[in-house]
Formats: sequence, structure tokens, C-alpha cells
Amino acid sequence: MPGSMSRIFQQLLAAIEGLPHEVQIEQEWHLVWLNGQRFPAGEFFDHFHDDHEPDVRAWLAHVEKQ
Repeated sequence: MPGSMSRIFQQLLAAIEGLPHEVQIEQEWHLVWLNGQRFPAGEFFDHFHDDHEPDVRAWLAHVEKQ
């Protein structure tokens, strides 16, 4: 499992690094800039938890069985 967790983290990191240049994440204040608007990172990413968690958990369960 630690190996798969590492791969998943690397995939997440690659996805974040692949965001368009218009999307900026300020580490100090944890803000996301998109098209000139500032959003708290939690507000920006919460929809992934709210809308996609069941699908991600199902995918992870499938991947871990392989």
C-alpha cells in the first residue's frame, strides 16, 4: 500500500502542476487565483471532496485490488 499511496500522491502532484498558468496557488496564504479572482484553497478544492469522493474511493479500491 505505501507504494500505491506514493504513486497516487505523484499523480495528484502532476495534476496540480498541470493546472493552467492562470491558476496560481499562494502557499503562504493558501489562496488560489483564477482569472483574477482569489479563492481560499479549501473553497476551491472542496467540490472534489463533495462531488467526487465516492468515485475516487471506488477507483482507489479497484486499484488496490490489482
